[in-house]
Amino acid sequence: MVADDTALILVLPDDTADSLLRKAEQAGVRRVQLLVPDGVLGLQQQAQCDRLRTQAVRAGLELTVISSDPQTLRAARLSRIETMQVRNTHVVVPPPAAAPAAPPPANPYATHVLNREESRGAASSRVAADLSASDAAFLDALDDLDALPPPRAVGPAAEDEDFFAALESISADPDTRPAHPGATSKDDDFLDALDSLNDDEDTLRQPAPRRTEVPPAAPRRIRPEDIELSDAEKVRAKQTGRVTSVPPPRSSRTTTAPSSTDAPRRGSQLDDEFRQVAPPRQNRLVRVGLIIGLLLIIAIAANLILGSKATVIVAPPVRSAQIEPISNFPIPLTAPGGGSTGTAVLAEAIFSDVAVTVSGQIADGTMSPSGTARGTITLISLNPQPITLPAGSEFVAVKADGQDVPFVSAGDVVVPPSTTSDQGNQIVTTKGTASIEVVARSPGSASNVDANSIRRIVMPGGQTFNVGGALVVRHDPISGGSEDQVRIVKDSDVQRLLGDGLVKLDTQARQQIQGLASARSLQLETTTIFPRRAALEQLQDFEYTVSPAVGEMVDPANPTFTVMLQARYSALATPSGKLLTNQIGEVLTEQLRQANLLQPGDCKAPAITSWVWDSTRLTVNGQITPNTHDPACGPSLSAAALQQVRDAVRGKSRAEAEAALQSLVQQELISSYTLPTVDKLPSWDFQLRVESR
Repeated sequence: MVADDTALILVLPDDTADSLLRKAEQAGVRRVQLLVPDGVLGLQQQAQCDRLRTQAVRAGLELTVISSDPQTLRAARLSRIETMQVRNTHVVVPPPAAAPAAPPPANPYATHVLNREESRGAASSRVAADLSASDAAFLDALDDLDALPPPRAVGPAAEDEDFFAALESISADPDTRPAHPGATSKDDDFLDALDSLNDDEDTLRQPAPRRTEVPPAAPRRIRPEDIELSDAEKVRAKQTGRVTSVPPPRSSRTTTAPSSTDAPRRGSQLDDEFRQVAPPRQNRLVRVGLIIGLLLIIAIAANLILGSKATVIVAPPVRSAQIEPISNFPIPLTAPGGGSTGTAVLAEAIFSDVAVTVSGQIADGTMSPSGTARGTITLISLNPQPITLPAGSEFVAVKADGQDVPFVSAGDVVVPPSTTSDQGNQIVTTKGTASIEVVARSPGSASNVDANSIRRIVMPGGQTFNVGGALVVRHDPISGGSEDQVRIVKDSDVQRLLGDGLVKLDTQARQQIQGLASARSLQLETTTIFPRRAALEQLQDFEYTVSPAVGEMVDPANPTFTVMLQARYSALATPSGKLLTNQIGEVLTEQLRQANLLQPGDCKAPAITSWVWDSTRLTVNGQITPNTHDPACGPSLSAAALQQVRDAVRGKSRAEAEAALQSLVQQELISSYTLPTVDKLPSWDFQLRVESR
């Protein structure tokens, strides 16, 4: 299992995305920081950074690139890898050989001072050279601590040891207690105070072992009856109601039993010794006072340091809210097995020709013309010239309701001219006559006409002349047109079958497409199946054939007709685990960048609303909208941007800080800023606060 710790990996000049991923996996942690020196060509290429990020995401690793190289940082940011820029110094590759280790110090508790040049190498030398003056002075002060002499053993002074020995020799004999219960002597109060001081002494410090010397002889105990009080002490004891208990002599002296003659002198001598015990308590109070004073100085210094904080307020850049539409943007395809490049979708087009047949019956009969009117007409001409009427000449009869009924001649006819003869008493004119058979142009009873109803003649070619005067047409009623009940295929019958036929066609086509994709070990993208069902419902992207055709009669004994539907189906199939949904967003972003429709850092991102496969190409519809998912483009600045602002103003004068922030405004990292009213910005990060508003 990968640990949650963080590993720092130094990138070497010949490292690539694959070698860095192996190092990161060998580290056994989830978060990996890559320290990239200047000039590492492998990570200056966006393709390598893209590959590194893709493999890191698969391995569940979180990457952070730390570098001072602008090209490396730019490539990492374009690949959406978290970056940390090193300013005011340069990250370089350490020398191949390491310096010999320094000998261990004589004192195991002393600080071991390392040679900076030997221990840190050329890279550390450059870092040390870039340190500010205050930082360098602080490091030098730490190094000088090793030159101080070792601390001496701390123990009580000689007079303190005598005093402690005197305290230890005080007897706890019940005989020394006051005679009255509940009464205490002055010595008891004094001893209680000393005991409390001893407790405080034990709490404040642990006493060091005493110096090695010959322990003094145990002092001889002095009983109360061996001490004779002076007259002044007896008077004072009567006034207070307590008897003064005299402490034994100090342990550093040899005490002998006093005689009865020098008892008064011994009592006064003990009083003098008690007066000499007071100075150690005063020394202890002086020490406590020094400690309190030192703490006050530290508190004042901390207040001065912590109180000198400064706040810099910056505003995030103003992002454009303009929305740009994406319409039918083509997405390239590449065959599975070639490896993902991020610029094309891994998919294969699958095609299949599908045909289905559905049948139906004509249930209702229809009256249809079955007979055609025909007859013979006679042409009578008074024209002295013959009249020739070619075959196909049309003789139009007019019915009583004004409807025209055309009849067509079956052959050519020549009407002879009329002749005139003088027979003496009279002149006789003989008209030219000719007969011809005509047939109605349309069948049915509607073509039957009454006698002598032909009114005009239309010659082939369009020449028309009316009947009457020099040319007269005579005929009997023309009949023969009739209707019979038949079953004819109508368009409504075909539309009734198309619904079931399209469902059958689409179902069978999807089964065939799915089978072809499975045979290639690919995953079918059902959203790309063409033709789409919506188009089929609009009677588009397919063909159908009706037999018998619309308008033709079916067999009366078996009034069945068929409709055959055909379509060429296609769809995209992707490798397993490479769904089109997961690929198309990244590919669209890269294609928009190559088309200069997206620029790095402009905080815009494409939003896909739909994609269409039309059997020839894959297109995307959507829009380019402001990027609301990237923390760097959010309503407030990211932590990395705030750190960049902090690095730009740390330790600089107000004028220098304004120039640095103005440069960030021009880079569109921030839109505005507000500096505190100070002449110089703090040099420590804990004193400098950057807020985004």
